Formats: sequence, C-alpha cells, structure tokens
Amino acid sequence: MLTSCSLSVCLHKELPYGSVVPRPETELEGTGGGAGSRLQDGVVQGVMDRGRDNSRAQGMEIKKKQQDVVRFLEANKIEFEEVDITMSEEQRQWMYKNIPPEKKPSQGNPLPPQIFNGDRYCGDYDSFFESKESNTVFSFLGLKPRPASTAEP
Repeated sequence: MLTSCSLSVCLHKELPYGSVVPRPETELEGTGGGAGSRLQDGVVQGVMDRGRDNSRAQGMEIKKKQQDVVRFLEANKIEFEEVDITMSEEQRQWMYKNIPPEKKPSQGNPLPPQIFNGDRYCGDYDSFFESKESNTVFSFLGLKPRPASTAEP
C-alpha cells in the first residue's frame, strides 16, 4: 500500500563521483590580475583548488544524504516526486523561495535535499534525520502515522 501525498524532495539528480558543486555566493571567480599580482594569483588559485576539493567532498555528502532520504521513502512505500534542481533554474528558485527565512543558512543558499509536502516546507536532511531518530518522521513529512502492523503467528 502506498501512502499518497504531494511530497517532493528537491535534490541534485546527477552528482557523479568527483563532481564539483558550486558553493553559491562563496565560490571565488577569476584570479585577480594586473601588474605585480603573480603571487596573489598563485594564492587565489591555491584557494580555488582547495575550494574545488571541498566542493567534491560536499557533493558526495549531498549525494549520500539524498540517497538516505530516497531509500527511506521507497522502503516505507511513501509516494514522492524527485525534483531535480540541477538543470532547472525555475525549480531551484521555487525551492529557495519556499524555504522559510529562519531555516535558510546565514550565507549562501540552502543545499539539497530539501523536503516539501505541497507548498509546506518539511525541512532539510538534518531535520529529516532527527525525525527518523525520534520516530516522528511521518509527522515531520506531514503524513498520518501508519497503524502498527500486527505479526501473524
């Protein structure tokens, strides 16, 4: 039996190993320039390289979190829609707009996975994980709890 709702999970659908996830509003652009800036350019380039390494690690972490959410929903036969924000600026902007201001990070944009039930914001991965740990995930998702199954003899 599937639990029906308008649950959606905003995620980066295609995050292959080693992919670089841009960090909005924090990624350095360019390498400076101008006369006498070679040392500065080298330092900036070094920072950018470390940033890319961090972005790769961040991309793998995002992918693991997304897989955790999707596996839980599928295992519990909860209907949901995967909303790929990687290729759709419209979907990405919808996600940003529908996350309450108090839930947004102080810098940059919120990262996937972000979970919604219709236009109602449920939360991010950390909130999802906490709800799993405290056995309140159905309430977190805005769903009615399932009746406890009875074991057959």
